[in-house]
Amino acid sequence: MFPIGNKGQFEPFKLLIGAVTALLILTIIVSTINYFQGLEVDISTERFYSAVRNAASQPNGSLLVANNIILTGGSSIASRGIAQEVGLPDACIFLQAGSPRQFIVDPAGRNIQVIERTQTDVYVQCYSNTSPESPNPSECQVSCKVSLGSKPM
Repeated sequence: MFPIGNKGQFEPFKLLIGAVTALLILTIIVSTINYFQGLEVDISTERFYSAVRNAASQPNGSLLVANNIILTGGSSIASRGIAQEVGLPDACIFLQAGSPRQFIVDPAGRNIQVIERTQTDVYVQCYSNTSPESPNPSECQVSCKVSLGSKPM
């Protein structure tokens, strides 16, 4: 039979405990990183909508910039969602994007698809319907241009 008390008898058990402990620590680290990345995106989203709300509340045509906004790949920005967030009709929000490598803009300017996770500046410019620069003066009391990565045209 096998003698009891050999020194190497518990080495595989110690190795198993070490592996489980390492896996647990790795899980905690990955969860923490994911949490902070999600928090970073949430804060950027709030800063994005805050910039649009501020510009819409003062529709004097001045350019408002929200720097270093983080957008996740595969997400989309729709004029309807922005309009609901700031309390304007959908037809009063116009979307633009500067980089075709990072964004896909539909021809009507109603939706922007984010291709990959990116950090960009967001430019917002709002006009009252009495302004000659207003893109849609007949339907909108306030019209806003929201541009990702470049100043609105």
